[in-house]
Amino acid sequence: MKKIRSIIFHKFHYSFLIALLTVIFGGCGTGGQNRISLSCNVDNDLFLTLKENKVPCVRYDTPEEAIKNAGEGSGVMILADGYPEKTIEMDVSLYDKAITKKLRLYVEYPSCLPGQILESPRPTLLERVVVSTDAFEPLTKMQILVLHGCSFIPVSVKNPLLAVGKVAGFDRAVYGLDKDSDTLAILFEQPGNRLMVSTTKLSQFITARYAPKEAIQTL
Repeated sequence: MKKIRSIIFHKFHYSFLIALLTVIFGGCGTGGQNRISLSCNVDNDLFLTLKENKVPCVRYDTPEEAIKNAGEGSGVMILADGYPEKTIEMDVSLYDKAITKKLRLYVEYPSCLPGQILESPRPTLLERVVVSTDAFEPLTKMQILVLHGCSFIPVSVKNPLLAVGKVAGFDRAVYGLDKDSDTLAILFEQPGNRLMVSTTKLSQFITARYAPKEAIQTL
């Protein structure tokens, strides 16, 4: 399984994950600042993949521990262990601590966000997840991603990196995202506080068999 997981990462997920990590943590300093702190279970796909590919990281059991022990200016990833039943318990004080320490923070499926009132999570029905940026080469804008069993927190923001909405097409949203329809964010940055948010669980990309046609092969 370890060999299979490593092969999957290198051949199919490497470009997407490195692009994501670069957007989140690019520009971190040297030494301990390059080590990523994660709050997650020991069997989280992303945590195992980072370790097996020798990316410096350390795991903690809670968001509080990860933020408390992270080096100033480093990257912290709060991953959604209780998905889809439970959101990640966050409060404003944790975000404030991350800002004080100048952390680059990535949070999945959070219970709260600074300055926003969040709705309850819901599953996708006819909606599909679409790449809505050119930043994730070799993924292309309007490419459709298959996130099996996706539940997400409805959040509307400007210029999301990944969006969810009702689109036409097989592997691409051929008519784009309808600006007049209910298009919501799956992955986005909050300006000014080094915070990236996923409204779903992106870190289960192996066990949930997420499937961009040209980027992933199922086990």
